Amino acid sequence: MPTRAKGEVLHEYIVIGRKLPTEKEPVTPIYKMQTFASNSVIAKSRFWYFISMLHRLKKANGEILECKESVLLNLRTSFPV
Repeated sequence: MPTRAKGEVLHEYIVIGRKLPTEKEPVTPIYKMQTFASNSVIAKSRFWYFISMLHRLKKANGEILECKESVLLNLRTSFPV
């Protein structure tokens, strides 16, 4: 199943999430993933896909803390010469 349409531009996203705290485990580890996707919805979906395989954590038992697009500065065009 492709994650983007033909001709669609990919953006870099940084997604941060964790397992929901419980009484047994009030402090849970935070997971950060850098991914390329066409929008933030697909980036979050890919985050849950990989976290479920790597750390056995389902979307129902976790939460997204932050999902932001990583913007890189082009130093040649950002500053006047």
